[in-house]
Amino acid sequence: MPPPTLQDHVLVLNKYFLAIQVCTVREAICVLYKDHAKVVDDLYRTYAWKEWAFRSHEISRDQTELVKYTGEIRSPSTFVYSPQVIYFPECEAESPEIRSIKFSRKNVFARDNNTCQYCGQKFQKEELSMDHIIPRSKGGPSTYTNIVTACKPCNRYKDDRTPAEAGMVLMKKPSAPRWKSHVGIPFSQIKHDYWALFLK
Repeated sequence: MPPPTLQDHVLVLNKYFLAIQVCTVREAICVLYKDHAKVVDDLYRTYAWKEWAFRSHEISRDQTELVKYTGEIRSPSTFVYSPQVIYFPECEAESPEIRSIKFSRKNVFARDNNTCQYCGQKFQKEELSMDHIIPRSKGGPSTYTNIVTACKPCNRYKDDRTPAEAGMVLMKKPSAPRWKSHVGIPFSQIKHDYWALFLK
């Protein structure tokens, strides 16, 4: 059994068993351990943290079940298999507990669909840059709400100015992507073989 990557994807369901987002294994383990969510297996059976630990021991002795899980999470006292799907029994829409979004160049470009937010043209990633709407020299922070995707010519033209000072107009007001692990990736393209039951 290969070790899991804590950044691997886990499908998140709401109380109606509808897919609402994707989180990481690390985030899933945290909410499971706090008993705020439960693991869902491919037969729609649900397991709280302690129940999943017990079930993991059963899975370890069943070769048919073993192939469904990507790795083990171990501590000195116990181990569990990395879940594929979890659900929040009290959640109707997106989970308020899993909404952190890692700020990165990749996620900014994904949010803006590799499109310059000034000229509106789509480019290859190597032709793009990140632009501070309010320049750093004027106190502008490096956050999702102050950073946009810009092609290199537009970024050079804007230089150390605000869009208004440069006579440029943004396509839309920037905001943070909704979910960390689902930026620009359709549900159907991630672990579709296991998740298909939950994405019909």
